[in-house]
Amino acid sequence: NILIEGNNLNSLSESRFGLVLGSYHSNVTNARVNENIFKDESFELFGSNNYASDNEIFNGYVSLSGVEFSSNTLVNSSISISGRNSLVENNVISHKPITSLVSDNGEINQDKYFYLSYMANNNTIRNNKIFGIRNIVLSSSYPYDYGNNEIIGNRIENVTYGFYLGNYNYTDNIHDNIILGAKEYAVYNSGNQDWDLSNNQWGTDDEDVIKTLIYDFFDDATRGRVYYSPWLPWGQQAVDADSDGIDDAIDNCLGLSNPGQEDSDNDKKGNLCDTCPLDGDDDADQDGICGNVDNCPNNKNENQQDADNDGNGDICDSYNNENPLAI
Repeated sequence: NILIEGNNLNSLSESRFGLVLGSYHSNVTNARVNENIFKDESFELFGSNNYASDNEIFNGYVSLSGVEFSSNTLVNSSISISGRNSLVENNVISHKPITSLVSDNGEINQDKYFYLSYMANNNTIRNNKIFGIRNIVLSSSYPYDYGNNEIIGNRIENVTYGFYLGNYNYTDNIHDNIILGAKEYAVYNSGNQDWDLSNNQWGTDDEDVIKTLIYDFFDDATRGRVYYSPWLPWGQQAVDADSDGIDDAIDNCLGLSNPGQEDSDNDKKGNLCDTCPLDGDDDADQDGICGNVDNCPNNKNENQQDADNDGNGDICDSYNNENPLAI
């Protein structure tokens, strides 16, 4: 019996292994991990009859096997499910933009994922809110004892790919999910197996639009087909996935509860989701310094060097009075 509760784990080691209980070959039982905060750390729990709830995980990695994982919040963190009989439900998994994840062309690098991996069998993934990560990957690498996972009732929004499908896992049951705003495809079939994804919602009832959201045999004849019909009707009902009382259609910070909709710089991004909440240009020169405090806001200067201490960075200072001439 192990109880880990109410701790704040913040980069305790260079290895970033914040909490590891068990492994693929050594399981623990009857562990309770509740109401902890993990920052820049991993959280790994393997075994049976284990529970993890109400934890907050930032910029980390979660690996689970045989765990009931519920009501946790993951921000900029990946999650991997392996083994049997995990229940992953009622979690919020989101990608919040931070400057270090911005690419040279100004786009956010969505490098976090939800992964059903090695020997994932008889797991249930339900009623989670998943925003802004790269994709939900159903294993294409490990055919051994994989399948029969149920993925139901999840809201998946603003991801690069909704479901990224491979071979060996066509026995998974994927239904009653809402998939919205995928940047590439709502479903991408990377293998040659056919998949049944009927009875999901696609954000539209227009079949021609639904077809464009799915990459399969009709885009590449070497891929399997994705069967999407019948789909669940898409009505005009209000949806409030982050439970902040604001309809998602007008919420300025999807995935993070912000009932006040605070937007200090009026850039239509709520402060909680805004890289630079006081800079309407969101660090225009992409040097990691928000424009409201950047001493040279339109020229990249990470070191903020200002030799003459006049408040203007050297790179954009027309008169650098570092060594004035004595008269």
